[in-house]
Amino acid sequence: MYDNYRTNGNLGLGLTVNAPKSALMYFGQWRLPSMLMIQLAGERLTLRTWHKFLGLHLDTPRLTMATHNNHLRSSCLRCLDIMKCVAGVHWGADRNTLLRLYLAFIPGKIMYGTTLYKSAAQTHLKKLDVVQTMALHIVLSVFKSTPIILLHAESGVMPHSIYRMELDCHLLHRISALPSSHPVSSLYCLSTVLHQPPTWPRVRLPYIIRNIRACHTLSLNLPRPAPVTPLPPVPLWKDLSPYVSPYFPAPFLKPTDAVLAQQLFYTMDSSTYKDFLGIYTDGCHSPPSSFVSVAYFEDLSICQTWSFSGRYDVLTAELIAIFQALEFIWTFLQPQPSVLYTDSQSSLTLLLPDHLVTHVRTVHAIMEHLLFLVTPHWHLHLQWIPSHVGIRGNENADAAAKQALTSSTLLHVTPDCANSLNLHAAPAYCTLRQPYLPPTCGVFAPTPQNTLRHAIPVETLM
Repeated sequence: MYDNYRTNGNLGLGLTVNAPKSALMYFGQWRLPSMLMIQLAGERLTLRTWHKFLGLHLDTPRLTMATHNNHLRSSCLRCLDIMKCVAGVHWGADRNTLLRLYLAFIPGKIMYGTTLYKSAAQTHLKKLDVVQTMALHIVLSVFKSTPIILLHAESGVMPHSIYRMELDCHLLHRISALPSSHPVSSLYCLSTVLHQPPTWPRVRLPYIIRNIRACHTLSLNLPRPAPVTPLPPVPLWKDLSPYVSPYFPAPFLKPTDAVLAQQLFYTMDSSTYKDFLGIYTDGCHSPPSSFVSVAYFEDLSICQTWSFSGRYDVLTAELIAIFQALEFIWTFLQPQPSVLYTDSQSSLTLLLPDHLVTHVRTVHAIMEHLLFLVTPHWHLHLQWIPSHVGIRGNENADAAAKQALTSSTLLHVTPDCANSLNLHAAPAYCTLRQPYLPPTCGVFAPTPQNTLRHAIPVETLM
């Protein structure tokens, strides 16, 4: 195979390496004593000192990421020139507009690839912090001698160092849930420095050690290794596709065809799912980190609500609603034909074969319930329906979810998915963020028409 790869660049499995577009790079502690002579498909590969790969500029031989940081700084400075033109001197946009421009152009560039280039020296990372400071000066229109901590407090923008530390904690939390066969999970499980990570001055720390130190800085308990098997609980000879329908019987347009959608739904409900117990599920999100899952049993006049908090998404709330509805059916109801209506097409797509990518634990838990509820005695189906087209059961579930956000009589549950970590409950994290939160009154006394307090309330930053 090596001879075939060296002569014509064929890797097998239909993959071929394009020699003119390929580059040769060497990474190590020392420089090469002599030039490498490597040929691919009869063409000599060029030995480069830097190369751009997936938006990251890699430099040899030490991989200091200095080239990437310099290129990133130059790109962000061009965006600052646009903000200066929009801000003007005697005229220009207000703070709200300038802050939106900054959040749209600069943080996305800086945070892309942070996992790789955050191991660079602090002198290179501080160059990017200077870009953020310059942008906040333009947004707030203050003197250059203004303390940096006041810039963050007035604008409500956290420093990049805190974002990088938060990202380290989330990555370590996700590593703990990787399959045991994953090489990164093996490094975490076999690590002997979990409780007291070493400190090596002037040396770049390994990937796992950096994440562990971030958790220690925020006084967070290290997550225990809990690998998630990538194999679903459904056996190979069992197919759940006939019981999951992520599509509507006929295409229609929203919202102009809302009446047609209602007619198609009631026709399907009275024919395909006649004499079925109708169950409607929905998930709702309220900033900053409150989620509610609802299961509405229309025929039984029962509405169940569950709430949880954390850095999750609406898809998690939809999956929790489906899981809790199946749990309620299995626990309290007698075997009968049932149909579960949901307006989340993504949730049902994850239940189909070869579509599972995220939310592994929650989806596997739903599949385990489906294995027991798709028997002839239960005859359960999961059906997608369009949202906000006037379907009575779906509208009632949506109204119950919004009303439950302000209710205190909720059954609190913890989503069983390892893709999030609630840092806002950590005292050390709150203490670290406190100096950068907006004060009760403006430091620079902005006018009511030109204030950030209306656009970004203090409650949304806690």
